[in-house]
Amino acid sequence: MWSIGNEVGGSSTATAKNRKNWVLAMDKTRPVTWASNKMGGPHVSEGDDRAVSGLLDVVDYNYAGYAGDYDADHAANPNWVLLGTETSAALRSRGVYHAPAGTVTKATSSAKWDRQCSSYDNETTNFGDTAEVADARDANRAFVAGSFIWSGFDYIGEPTPYSSWPSKSSYFGIVDTAGFPKDVYCFYQSRWTTA
Repeated sequence: MWSIGNEVGGSSTATAKNRKNWVLAMDKTRPVTWASNKMGGPHVSEGDDRAVSGLLDVVDYNYAGYAGDYDADHAANPNWVLLGTETSAALRSRGVYHAPAGTVTKATSSAKWDRQCSSYDNETTNFGDTAEVADARDANRAFVAGSFIWSGFDYIGEPTPYSSWPSKSSYFGIVDTAGFPKDVYCFYQSRWTTA
């Protein structure tokens, strides 16, 4: 797929058409998409994202549980091809276990004295879900083509929920910045492979 944007605020259908036409002028063999985090949901206004989505070959939802409604959009637009993008938004460190394991918490900048997040997949942002919840939302709907997680690797920047020094790396990945898999890596491995 070719993407013409990711979380593009205030984009118009005219801009989207221009971007799509530009991409198709170079390569007509792949579908065109973009990822939206403004498809409705409880924390955003709808804006032009629905109108733009109608122009696309694949409609991507960043954080579908918050940014849009698969079921309502599928019912209203049964020909749309839906895809989960930037799913999950859970926070985790490698080898750190904050209890209780069975309780999901929305992490804040003052969440833990150790500036770590739990490997139990029980800490999320205020706009995301655990890996298990996000995976089930996509996998349990035959009309959703699949999902891309947020994110594969931790990266320097966006040290959510700890937004200041000494934290400098994200906690979103299923692999840490040294290349070591976190516990949740095994969850995705069990879902996406037969190994």
